[in-house]
Amino acid sequence: MKLLKPAWVSHDERSLFCVDIHPDGSRFATGGQGQDRTGTIAVWNMAPVESERAELDAAVPRQLCRLDDHLGCVNCLRWSADGRHLASGGDDKLVMVWRHTKTGGAAPFGSSQPCLEGWRAVTTLRAHDGDVIALAWSPEDRYLATCSVDNLVLVWDAARWGDVVARLRGHTGLVKGVDWDPVGRYLVSQSDDRTLRVWRTADWQAETVVVDPFQCTGGTTAVLRCGWSPDGRYIVSAHAMNNGGPTAQIVDRNDWTTNKDFVGHKKAITCVRFNGAMLQRSRGVGQKPEMYCACALGSRDRGLSVWLTCLRRPLVVLHELFDDSVMDLSWHPARRLLIACSKDGTVACISFSAEELLGDYMTASEQRALHQRLRKQIECRTPDGKRRITPMFVPSQDVATEGPAPFASERPFTSSSGTSPSVMVEKRDQVVTPQVKRRPDRDLRAAAKRLRASPPDGQPVLVLSTGRAYLYSSKLAAWLLLTDCGAPGAGAGLAADASAAYIDSQVAAAVALGSPAEYRLWLGALVRQLTARGDERRLRDLLQQLLGPAHSGAALSHCPPTELGLDRRQLLRELLPLLVSELSVQRLYTEIKDQLDCLELAASL
Repeated sequence: MKLLKPAWVSHDERSLFCVDIHPDGSRFATGGQGQDRTGTIAVWNMAPVESERAELDAAVPRQLCRLDDHLGCVNCLRWSADGRHLASGGDDKLVMVWRHTKTGGAAPFGSSQPCLEGWRAVTTLRAHDGDVIALAWSPEDRYLATCSVDNLVLVWDAARWGDVVARLRGHTGLVKGVDWDPVGRYLVSQSDDRTLRVWRTADWQAETVVVDPFQCTGGTTAVLRCGWSPDGRYIVSAHAMNNGGPTAQIVDRNDWTTNKDFVGHKKAITCVRFNGAMLQRSRGVGQKPEMYCACALGSRDRGLSVWLTCLRRPLVVLHELFDDSVMDLSWHPARRLLIACSKDGTVACISFSAEELLGDYMTASEQRALHQRLRKQIECRTPDGKRRITPMFVPSQDVATEGPAPFASERPFTSSSGTSPSVMVEKRDQVVTPQVKRRPDRDLRAAAKRLRASPPDGQPVLVLSTGRAYLYSSKLAAWLLLTDCGAPGAGAGLAADASAAYIDSQVAAAVALGSPAEYRLWLGALVRQLTARGDERRLRDLLQQLLGPAHSGAALSHCPPTELGLDRRQLLRELLPLLVSELSVQRLYTEIKDQLDCLELAASL
């Protein structure tokens, strides 16, 4: 084993709170405090860490990029599995998603370090009401889970940034850790309320709540970074207790029992990180190799330990490695190397040999085959004899995505696989009744029958959010396609203008009819349309009308406080989150939100 503490990995001697190694292993990122209480992210070259010759070579760069866009300390960051994105969260209540650019970035103002790589924020996610403490990407980068001191866990759609898939409520304390099941069926979170919760991704409901190992925990830790083993069998928690001593509790996936734990640290466990690649060693001729996982623990006692699931005792324990608590850990995806960061502003790199880790890494195909055992579906029969299989999401394995090339390499970093996933089906003899409720009011054919029975004046037009518009023909008894904004060659500008004009007419009709529900619906559609088009002028006029006057002498002082019985400012509060998905109107969003907060604060005094 080799231990290295590179002094050049530093945020100007300020605290470090998170570290993560890129999936291609050529770079790693650190996050923590910056100047003037802001947050800083630094991207570093891995070569000087792995090689002493590269570290001594002045031609080999060390820092690749520095990002100072966060307004508060950066508490967490993680690379996506395909390496294309870097997500970060901080004390400014924001989650920022960064993407690599081919052009080099600009160095922060006042920094003497050049930027050799370009990383720009592609979106800023605003939904938390407190500091963002931890985040995690789902196995196939379909979702991004974030947790905060507002007691919430939010799940974001990575395909449509700004869309919150689920708001997981249940914790009554600050949520400080989150991680995914390696096959994406569960999500685990840990909180200061002395519970660990496992959520199902099928319906985003709680599968189980683990309480017993945390009842005797005293005090609190800055983070509670729990971890899920790469084989999916175990969850390892942070900050548990057993007979008065600090432990990392092991939760069995099969029945969620807590009969095992990792012991030995003198103070609370702050972070847990499994090596994403499983290991295996030979048992002998003619026998199947033994599979096991490597897990690292960081603690407030300023030390860390490394455990193997095939051993009853730790592989190694490093005492007083830092001058303050260990905050985060990260394993190299291809080499036997572990990086840890501390609140004292330093990092430590520990490298192992194959003999010390007792075996070799499993290949990606072998690990995928192991995960298939966890993708099990239940097949039953309905009362009429039909087969019923529980649905589940199976991510595609044959789509290649291009990410940033490894630093100082001509080969682009790609992630692809030519094998298609399979799912195991378990057959059961039980008879189930499908719980499906038919909703005739939303059935297009039922609506067509009502139109034939009593045709209204004029022809009905149906406009969908996809940009398509349909006209119902009573003679053909069918819906005819009028326009398709998404089709090649379609007049996108003309279609967008037509859609906006149509929505405007619906808003006016709702006011004329005195329908508050329709007014709220179509006003939201109008804000979405203007946001997608980046029409800041019209958005500003609309939002200023809802905001009303800032004082009695303002130009809008004649505006009534309500519209159709709806409070204008409450309606504005509901519409503002629709702007966060578009970068071009972020300044308008911040301006209107600050004015609204000031007006509500003044009204409460």
